[in-house]
Amino acid sequence: MKLWEEVSKFFRSFLASEIQDTRLDLAKNYWVDSSYNYLENEAIVEQVIEPLRRGRVSFRGSYWFARCKQEITLFPGQMVYVVGIDNLTLVVEPVVSQIS
Repeated sequence: MKLWEEVSKFFRSFLASEIQDTRLDLAKNYWVDSSYNYLENEAIVEQVIEPLRRGRVSFRGSYWFARCKQEITLFPGQMVYVVGIDNLTLVVEPVVSQIS
């Protein structure tokens, strides 16, 4: 085997394992159930999220693609909760302000 082929094979196997590990970490860290503390999963909309389309949010110091579970439009600056993840797209719901 040529050196280039060996290096290429190594990186392909390394990246495949890294991608799998990352998906598992994302699923563990970001998939939310009903008992989860929502305050730890707040994100801010950075790019409009329209129904059936994805936008972008700022979450835990980085930007993510996101889509909304509900068929509503979310605007930049709006606070949302991350309630799940679908591949590398976060699933969000709007924060509903409680009026006392």
